[in-house]
Amino acid sequence: MLTVFWLLVLFVFSFVIIKTADFVVRLLRKIALRAKVNVFFVSAILVALGTCLPEIVVAITSALESRPSLSLGNVLGANIASISLVVGLSAFVFGGVNVRAPFLEKDLKTVWLAFLLFIILMIDGKISRVDGLILIFAYIGYIVAFLSEGEKRQEHLSFLRHPSKPFNNNLNNFDFRLARELSKLFLGLGLLLFSAEILVTSAVKLTSFLNFSIFDIGLVFIAIGTTLPEMAFSFRSIKDDQPSMFLGNILGSLITNLTLVVGIAASLEPIIISSFTHYLTPLLSFVIVFAVFGYFLKSKKRLERWEAGFLFSFYIIFLVLEVV
Repeated sequence: MLTVFWLLVLFVFSFVIIKTADFVVRLLRKIALRAKVNVFFVSAILVALGTCLPEIVVAITSALESRPSLSLGNVLGANIASISLVVGLSAFVFGGVNVRAPFLEKDLKTVWLAFLLFIILMIDGKISRVDGLILIFAYIGYIVAFLSEGEKRQEHLSFLRHPSKPFNNNLNNFDFRLARELSKLFLGLGLLLFSAEILVTSAVKLTSFLNFSIFDIGLVFIAIGTTLPEMAFSFRSIKDDQPSMFLGNILGSLITNLTLVVGIAASLEPIIISSFTHYLTPLLSFVIVFAVFGYFLKSKKRLERWEAGFLFSFYIIFLVLEVV
């Protein structure tokens, strides 16, 4: 009976997450238009951070409960799911997607650098509190570099230096519609966060009777739940012909997970790597699927339906290897 109850909770809040993410995407587009902020900036930083809120909640909660390996599993599983499940399924459903995002090559390299730093810090068998702070500062460095790099990104730097300028020129010309939209945005992100937390709770309840480690629960079950916002955002972005938002959100989420999310968990409670071989399959899986994903993007600036199908099939194979 309890299993049926938690299955129902899982279904209901999955639907709530999808609808809330759709609502947030619409608001972000309106805000970007009014504030004159580049769409790729909105998706790569603001939305990526917003859609990573479930992972951040898992990081904080698991660390405070002295189970930070749950967050580590969630990050690795969510990153694999983002590239294979989210990208693959989204592009397959819509028959492929054109990808002409600015700074594509550099942003792909940034993901590799974030992953390399992550590996270096965990290779000694422990991601300490100091390592966690290094990852958090690496994320801050990514944000600063993103905003200050290149002529096309000068508007972003200007936006941060003068945050009130895009909204109003003076107090007598305050954009109340923008203020209302910002209020709705915070409410939407709050509902997204709440729904994802309930989703994680229901997933843990459903897997409590299985012979899985806490890392495996995060790697498979919780990762699928916490990537639902990315899935909903990707569907809406492609449907609305916004490939820059689609790709910016995916790449930004990968970087945020590898740096900020792991950094938060480790800074609260060191993550002990008991057996590196246990992490080998997900680490190699991410390397393979991200390398293939990058090759597909750079070859024709388009992700074809068969390529999306390949990425989705990769996730099915990954699940079989982990669950069986």
